[in-house]
Amino acid sequence: IKSLRLVGTEKFNPVPRGVQNRLIPGLVREGFETLTEIRSDGDLIKFLIREKKGNITDLVAIINGDDGSMVIALEGSFRMEDLDNLDLDIEGFDKIKKANRQPDRA
Repeated sequence: IKSLRLVGTEKFNPVPRGVQNRLIPGLVREGFETLTEIRSDGDLIKFLIREKKGNITDLVAIINGDDGSMVIALEGSFRMEDLDNLDLDIEGFDKIKKANRQPDRA
């Protein structure tokens, strides 16, 4: 992993819906594709990846819930299996690992 970026807000300072609605189309225009979307306990988590030559070069997790919002961005060169080996103490990161185990992703 070359870089890890986190941006978060708390319950009383949510990310405006308009910003959220522009973020994903902007990422898609930059070559990202949706990996999966998870709804869990009132949270909505979307994962997007950008790949090059079979390796993931960027992964973005967008987490929106009752407690606030967070965007996690990983940059580097790795495979989905590599995410299982990461041990980051970041709220929501466990859901990235769960997404790796989804049967629809090869």
